[in-house]
Amino acid sequence: MARGRELAERLASELGNGFSIATDGTDQGDTVLISSEEPALNPHAEEAFTRRINEEAAEAARLSGEGLLKAYAPISKQVFTAKSRWTNEHRDVPR
Repeated sequence: MARGRELAERLASELGNGFSIATDGTDQGDTVLISSEEPALNPHAEEAFTRRINEEAAEAARLSGEGLLKAYAPISKQVFTAKSRWTNEHRDVPR
């Protein structure tokens, strides 16, 4: 557990105060969120993680029924669209 927490703290420092890192906290399986109060030590890592989050959000929005995921019931003539369940809760600061 101590090694995982150490790695989470190092990653949080690299990514900066806009991210939280989840790690196992105890032998009972509790989850602990680790974050930094400082700006990113590695701006390139922060940019890469932010870009990946934005790509995932765009893909989720694209697949949320805004054009792709639709079903048509010919008898009732109803159109059903999927609703997005995407949240940006893993990101503390929106970009």
